[in-house]
Amino acid sequence: MTAVSVRRMAAIIWVVALCATGVLAFTPARTLAQSGDLVYPLKEEIQSPVEQASQVQEKFKDVIRWVYTMFFVLAVLFILLAAYNYLLGGQDEKRIELAKKQLTYAVVAIIVALLAAGVAGVVYDILTS
Repeated sequence: MTAVSVRRMAAIIWVVALCATGVLAFTPARTLAQSGDLVYPLKEEIQSPVEQASQVQEKFKDVIRWVYTMFFVLAVLFILLAAYNYLLGGQDEKRIELAKKQLTYAVVAIIVALLAAGVAGVVYDILTS
């Protein structure tokens, strides 16, 4: 095998391993378990997580926090991908330029997300006071 094909194979294995890790990390173990009663799996009535109208805002905040968290996790993964491309770039100028662009975009995305979170907090403070 040539050095290029070994690098390509290593990159493919790395991407597959990263995807598999992400799938396994975000798949709850509960969904993999099956109960014996598949015809009527819900024996009790489903309760709403919102009991009062004021809780809608709190649930919305929880969703926003979750989205921010996922965004930052993805940004860190893109930084790792940029580092991987930079390390394996060697003498390949195109790959090094790609890595620099990926790193720049990931850092800009993190800055935009932090600013968005800050602006959202300021707007919330203005509206509630």
